[in-house]
Amino acid sequence: MSKFSDFFKNLFADKVDDSREFTTLKLVNGYNPRFINYSDNNYDNLMYRACIDVIARQVAKLTPSVKLTTNSSYYSNLKFLLENKPNEYMNRYEFFYKIASTLFDRNNCFIYTRVQNGRITGLYPVNYNQIEFVELNNEIFAKFRFAARGFTVYIPYCELIHIRRHYNDDELFGSNQTEILKPIFQVLRAIDSGMINAVEGTTQLRGLLKYGGQMKPEHLAKQKQDFVDSYMGIDGDGIGILDNKLDFVPLKIEPKTINASQQKLVLDYFSYNFGVSENILKGCANEEEFNSFYELTIEPLLVQLSLEFTNKIFSKQEILQGNKILLTANKLLFASVSTKNNLATAMMPLGAFSINEVREMYGYNPIENGDRHIVSLNYVDLSKANKYQVGDDNGKEGQTKN
Repeated sequence: MSKFSDFFKNLFADKVDDSREFTTLKLVNGYNPRFINYSDNNYDNLMYRACIDVIARQVAKLTPSVKLTTNSSYYSNLKFLLENKPNEYMNRYEFFYKIASTLFDRNNCFIYTRVQNGRITGLYPVNYNQIEFVELNNEIFAKFRFAARGFTVYIPYCELIHIRRHYNDDELFGSNQTEILKPIFQVLRAIDSGMINAVEGTTQLRGLLKYGGQMKPEHLAKQKQDFVDSYMGIDGDGIGILDNKLDFVPLKIEPKTINASQQKLVLDYFSYNFGVSENILKGCANEEEFNSFYELTIEPLLVQLSLEFTNKIFSKQEILQGNKILLTANKLLFASVSTKNNLATAMMPLGAFSINEVREMYGYNPIENGDRHIVSLNYVDLSKANKYQVGDDNGKEGQTKN
């Protein structure tokens, strides 16, 4: 076993091949609480991968914010983990990219929270082959099977951050999307085959060899092979040789390929499933299209991530005290210059944006003392407007100060 495999086995050292008597979790709807990853081949498709990639890249740019009101050594390393390096093998960008790409590929993503010496020391996306929910003494465990590494681990569900998509027909899992995608992948395979056949068909000579007379079958086969070898053999130069007894009659075969409307239908199918438009995929979306993509696809996932990280890392009492994890993305980075100018002009005089927040919108680095909020002196509290207008600060409306 490699050093890398040893690391992951040691990561779950106290959970590997547990000998306790676990029982299969009984679900209300009768579904088997087991999920097998059948989607690996789907990810080999270019369009499928491109849809997942464009989502994962946006999610990976999110900004984690950890709010701690509890002074505890247990959380001393949490801020560094989420904002910089969640584990030994991933930086923050790679960590959240992995979460998003796994989720949209499998509709389920599990992150293991490692605790050592009384504090959180790592967050690890679990790349499993098979998972089954089991129970022991009324506690739910996730039974992960790592076929390539040859071991099984049992992790308490409360130690797992579980992100689900299409959460509908199962109490614990996000719905498997293999079946709903199967028809479109059949169409895609037909498209790929048609394109390959079309290209190959243009480079091949097809037709009939007519022999003016009678000839034994074995002689006919030899004549055909001699012709093929002269035209397409290793030493062939694209010119076939025939004697006056043979006549070649070409056959015109036109391979059928998918038309533009059918290609559009395939793309629309993926767009519906992933919430990714054609312009988003091509990187030419305008501001309105990107905002729509962000609000429909990215923002709901950020809300889900924030809630699940908060609820699994903090206790109920700690959450009530104000502890929370927020995952946000600055979509203003992708707004037009005109929109940024209008926002800065309108919001800075009200003190809503600091100097550095405005600089960030334009892609500039923060400056010293730039976190200050400035306001315009042209604004006054409505209840004091009349006093301000006539210069009254004695509390008597309509009278000026001597």
